[in-house]
Amino acid sequence: MNPAAPPGQFPLPPSRHSATGLAAALHERIGAADLQALTQATLQDDIDAARALCRRLKGQGVPVRTLLADLVTPVARHLGDLWGGDACDFVHVTIATSLLRRLVLEIAPPPDSDAPADADARRIMLVPVPGSQHTLGLLVLSRYFQLAGWAVWSTPCATLAEVRDQAGQVWFDVVGFSIGSSLHAPVLADAVATVRASSVNPDVRVIVGGPALLDDDTLGQSAGADGAALDAEGAVRIARVLVDKVRGGSLVTS
Repeated sequence: MNPAAPPGQFPLPPSRHSATGLAAALHERIGAADLQALTQATLQDDIDAARALCRRLKGQGVPVRTLLADLVTPVARHLGDLWGGDACDFVHVTIATSLLRRLVLEIAPPPDSDAPADADARRIMLVPVPGSQHTLGLLVLSRYFQLAGWAVWSTPCATLAEVRDQAGQVWFDVVGFSIGSSLHAPVLADAVATVRASSVNPDVRVIVGGPALLDDDTLGQSAGADGAALDAEGAVRIARVLVDKVRGGSLVTS
């Protein structure tokens, strides 16, 4: 982030997070002005302005998955940059993040719990590394997988024992861990090993994502995971390829 950029204004050129920041967020129908407008709406706690922006973009044909990946996610990361650069205090960033969470729940509501489960659906557990909390990113990721047809079990603050018990009781094709800081790398390695040892699925696959990978993309490999992704689209793609390989289906690389 450029520290001189005022709050709510995306810095140009993008920061070291450019691979998943502003440059990658520029969809043909989502531009810098939209990113700045949503940032301003969150910082001003203006849910109506945020809703109006999303309605306009959806009316222009922007899919919900694109709104999540190319609008909400970069704005959330920018808010973190503002806090980290002392451009905004914790209270303002917390309020802004809470608004983003409300917005995600509105534009991508959870699936109907009364709908019959698809027995053939791929199943994934999505949790933060125990001790790591970044609930908005995990919510966006969960919705992204659900929109891609996955059955998702997720909780924002699972203990290692809860992860072990869930993996030991429910069949999951994939378990995904989100890590917020490299300080949690030892815990991540323990969590990956615990899942492999306790899962009722002997071929369970483990993927890793989260903000910490922006600084060290080897964290997943070091922890013994099968794959790592820097964004939601990449996570869905990698998880699908891993499961297709286990099931003997054709690999999908797009």
